[in-house]
Formats: sequence, C-alpha cells, structure tokens
Amino acid sequence: MDFKLSDLLVHDDIVIQCHNIPDADTLAAAYGLYRFFTHHEKNAQIIYAGTSPISKANMKLMLSFMKDAYVEFVNAEEFVSSDLLIVVDAQYGASNVDYIESPYVAIVDHHQPDRNKKDVDYECILSSYGSCCSVVYQLLVNENFPINDDSDENVLASILYYGLYMDTSEFSELRHPADKDARDELKVNNEIFMTLQNNNLSLQEMKIIGDALSNYYYDETNRFAVIESPQCDPNILGVVSDFVIRVAGIDCCVVFFSSDELIKLSIRTIAKEIRASDLARELTSLVGNGGGHLHKAGGNIVPSEYQKLYAGKSVAEYLRERYCHFLNSCDLVYYNKLKRTDEFKLYSKRRLVVGYVPTLDIATDGTELIVRTFEGDVTIKASSECYIMIGIEGEPYPITRSKFSNKYDLDIPIDAPFDIHDQQYRNKVTNLTTYERYMITSEVMHRCRARSYRVYAKKLTKPTKVFTRWKYDSYMYGDVGDVLVMVENDPEDIYVVKGDLFARTYQKV
Repeated sequence: MDFKLSDLLVHDDIVIQCHNIPDADTLAAAYGLYRFFTHHEKNAQIIYAGTSPISKANMKLMLSFMKDAYVEFVNAEEFVSSDLLIVVDAQYGASNVDYIESPYVAIVDHHQPDRNKKDVDYECILSSYGSCCSVVYQLLVNENFPINDDSDENVLASILYYGLYMDTSEFSELRHPADKDARDELKVNNEIFMTLQNNNLSLQEMKIIGDALSNYYYDETNRFAVIESPQCDPNILGVVSDFVIRVAGIDCCVVFFSSDELIKLSIRTIAKEIRASDLARELTSLVGNGGGHLHKAGGNIVPSEYQKLYAGKSVAEYLRERYCHFLNSCDLVYYNKLKRTDEFKLYSKRRLVVGYVPTLDIATDGTELIVRTFEGDVTIKASSECYIMIGIEGEPYPITRSKFSNKYDLDIPIDAPFDIHDQQYRNKVTNLTTYERYMITSEVMHRCRARSYRVYAKKLTKPTKVFTRWKYDSYMYGDVGDVLVMVENDPEDIYVVKGDLFARTYQKV
C-alpha cells in the first residue's frame, strides 16, 4: 500500500468522489471510506458528477441501505473541494470522472494507471485487485477498523461484499488473494445481500435489455457482435455485454446506445489478441475517450465530434468498420508458430556489462511479482530459476537461470562500470502479496557481461503483437521500426527490441 488511511487524518474536510455513472463497486468503496472518516469525527461526504443522476434499480436500493451517508450528484464545474478530495475506483484526470478542483487529492483504485492521470498527493492503485472494494477492505483491515460490526446489522460488510460480487462477475473473476479474503471474511447480512442481488433490474430495464438483445449484428468470421440498446442507464450496457460475451461463437462484443448528448459504449472480450482497453481507445479515437481493463472496458463518443468525421454513417456501421481496422492494424506473432524467413538477418550480441537481480534477492520462493517491462507488465514467480535482467537502457525483463547462464558471463570485476545509460525511470518490481515495491537500482544489481550469442532479427514494418513464452496470455507490442528477435539456437525464444536500442546492443554478423 502506498499510504495508510490514518495518513489522511491530518485533513478535516474530506470529499469522496465516485466515478461518473456510479456502479456498485465505486459506491461501496466510497461508503467504506466514508465510514472510516466519520468514525474518526472528520467531515466527510460522497459525491459524483457526470451527465445524469443514478437511476438503475439496484444502485437506488444500495443508497437506501447507505442511509447514514448522503450521496450527492454535483456539477463538477461549480463544486470545489476545500481540503482533501479522494477519487475512488477511478483516477484523477481520467475521462470517466469529472475534474474537481482541490488543494489535496488522493486516489484509491484498482485499474491500470490511466494515461491521463494527474499527479496527486496520495495514491493507492492496486491494479491486480478485482474490485476497488477489495482495496478499501484491505485499507480498513490495516487500520483494525471494525468492518464486521453487528451494531449496524453488518451494513458496511454487506455493501462491500455486494460491490465485490458485482465487479467480479458474481465472484467468477476473483484475481487476487485480497479479493478472496474480502469474500471469505466479510460477515454478510443475508437479507441485505439477497435484496440487492434479486433487485438488480427494474421491469423497464428488463425490457430495455430484451430490446437490445433482439437488435444485434454478428460477424461470424471475426467472432464479433455489435448490439444497439435503447437509451438507458449506462450500467445496463454492462449487464448486456456481460451476457453477450458468454454466447458461444462471440469473442468480442460492443454494446452501445446513442443520444443527442452522448454515445456510450460497453466492451467485453475473451480473445487474448484483443485488450478491451486498447479496443476502447481505438473506437473512440478522435471522437471521444475510452479505457478499462484487459477483458472489460467502456467509452464515450461525443456526437458533435462524431458528426464532423462520420456524418451519414450509422454508429453500428462505424463500430464494425473500426473493429475490423483494429484487427487488421497489427500482425500477430506467436513464439511457438514463428518461422524464420529471408527477412531475418544474423546478428551477434555486443559484450556489454549489464545488470541482473536474482528474484530470491527480493522475495521469498513462490512469491508472485510484477515486472513492469517497457512492452507491458509481466507476472513471474520468485524462485532460484528466475532472474530479472536490466538492459543498457535500464529496461527490465525476466529470464530463466538456464538462459542467463547461456547468455551471460560473471567473471568480471565487481566494480566494473555498467554500460547501462542513466536511468530516467527507476525500475520497480511489485510484490503481488504485500504490494511492496522493490527499486531496481545500480546499488542492488549484480554485474554480468553479455556473451556474443547470435540471433536472427528483422525490423517491423507494421505494428505487431508478439506472444512470448513469458507473456503468452497477453502480448508484447512492437511498433514500426522496432525489431523482432529470434535466438539462433532456441527459435522459440523471441522478443521485441526497440529500434534504437537494438542498434546499440547487437551487431551484424
């Protein structure tokens, strides 16, 4: 954790902001924070902004159980926080939460860091957690806060449990031990939970869902569906997309509605070649904004911007065309299917002094770690067989001990100068159990010298998604001008190297 809730008690007036169009996770997480601060006799309030107030049936019912906390719909342009603003289940500056001025800002979230995120005073972003309720639960547990308090009929525990339940697709997407701890340890008032669970939709919302499901387009070749919904609470789009992605033959779907003020998208994917967050940005490029997770995402299109570029084209047609463009915009390379062609030329590795860290130097055996490589996050397990290399640009990447032994020599002076350039970015490795972050600096790195092993390489002429041994459930991204590398004596060992970096680390044979 990057901060403790008790660190925030230096502030007296606290505004807790949910993301626009609040769902169960953001409301429940905000309520957990509200209960902590009011317990410590701080002035606290929960707000949200956006285009419309809460209308979905289960969200209204949640508010009725949170009767000690008034949740206010505000105009972000007029609202000003006088002390501390906490953005919950979103990030300050991101597109899904209206910007509010505040002298101090904190973030409590579980999404991947947003490219538009602003710097804040306090930050707790635990991206591997399945729910923001899990983050808040752990923050409260760390403060020994009485979450399971029978005196209030376990309202807080039940609300947090329901938020976790909804944001992990009824517990089917529990990703982290903290999610499972929250599920198992929260003492739930079954009457509250069953009431929320069984009142998820109104009769009108049921009709909207039925109308949406009867109005779909299906691309059998690309296993893709587009569903147009009547205008509704945007959370209903998520209900529809969660249902559609479970249909046999559909690997990706986009559900949308159009109004004069907004075109709203909900995206789901189960194809490893398609990150939902990447697709959301593609579909909203130049006309709106979008983002989200690996499998779930959302987006907004501004009708006036859409009309400037695509007047006369239906939204459904636009989404189909952009999706096909997205699919065709990148080549796909799989480590176990790549065949060497005449385009690959033979190179040898330069004998540079670089760094490495045995994973057991920073974590106990079996601990899951996130290595933030330049091409994306990679999850590994600490063991005697796993090292983390640091290349000449300071770039980290995992390597097995056997491959390390084949590629690097250790017989160099202990004080030999690194060939690593000055690091503008300090590499961090994150412990997925404790969320401790280990800084990988020259002080903790061991020295090694690259052997002059040989590789085949070719420059990429098209953006490419590369599925490696280390990252086969997702991909490394290579842009035009980057280099695809295949180790000569191990053709399944492939990876992407940035173009300018390749020229400094390899030489033509």
